[in-house]
Amino acid sequence: MLINRGLLIVAYALSTLMGLMTTFFPVTAIIDVLTLHLTVGYGILILAGSIGALVSVVKPDYRLEIIFLWLIIAGYMCYDVALWGLFAERVGIIDGLAPPYGPALTVLVLVVLLFAKQMTLIKKNKQLVGQSNGLA
Repeated sequence: MLINRGLLIVAYALSTLMGLMTTFFPVTAIIDVLTLHLTVGYGILILAGSIGALVSVVKPDYRLEIIFLWLIIAGYMCYDVALWGLFAERVGIIDGLAPPYGPALTVLVLVVLLFAKQMTLIKKNKQLVGQSNGLA
């Protein structure tokens, strides 16, 4: 369990860095797709969610992690939509080569993994609430 916490701390710290970079140093190509306000908006979602989730793992409280994971998932979903929009604009520009879908698919995999983590935490919460009510 300690290794799991350590990995989560690293993951949420890196996600915090992503939120900081997106909020304060947004990528110009993505700004062209989403506008500056939306780009900074999803950066703030990722940043706030990641900081909150990081605190909830350092000071173990899975219920807070559930809340902050929704912010992270929403932020990364917006980022993924921006990447897909960026690639849709660029189709066929590079002499018939396919656009680089790798980053968009990578972010999509991250969102699916975060959602799986979220469902695990929600299931854990239901079990613990059921046990405390004498239902489990």
